[in-house]
Amino acid sequence: MKTLSLQDPLKQCIYEEALKIAPVLEIMPGVAIIHDIRDGSVVYMSAKGADLLGITLEELQTMGPEYYPRFFNPEQAAEYVPQMLDMVARNDSGETFTFFQQVRIRGYKDWQWHLSAIRIFMHDETGKPLALLTTAHHITPDNHYTRKVNRMLEELTFLREKAPVFSSLGRRECEVLRLLAQGKTA
Repeated sequence: MKTLSLQDPLKQCIYEEALKIAPVLEIMPGVAIIHDIRDGSVVYMSAKGADLLGITLEELQTMGPEYYPRFFNPEQAAEYVPQMLDMVARNDSGETFTFFQQVRIRGYKDWQWHLSAIRIFMHDETGKPLALLTTAHHITPDNHYTRKVNRMLEELTFLREKAPVFSSLGRRECEVLRLLAQGKTA
């Protein structure tokens, strides 16, 4: 593993801690990423992840927060990022937050689903969270999980779009709709 020198001393400290466990991170299934919480930048990514994105670790480190809009579906991120930040704000280093996210990876024209898990990786000298460790697993397009997640996303989008219509229904209209959904006849 190539040793890099980063300008920010705290980023350098995070990177050095990542290097200590890099041999394990490199053999894990999926991709391992370590982010600096202060600006969301990538400090470390396993070689498999950099290869999937078609970018080098050095390029990722200089990219900073631009990493997110370039590789992640912003619509999806708007839902899971606040929950992730809440976990960090609670400073619960034992908690793991799991979520599905869509990533743009090399060789695919469409967003690709990943199952990710994130937890606090490192704290600063005051005990405040400093870095997050994420593991992400690509879910191949022909996997049954991909179809299920896509269906759930379509249902969520439908409900969001139709919420004003549903909220305008009367009590009896809601009851009839519920009965029809249960397979009852008119």
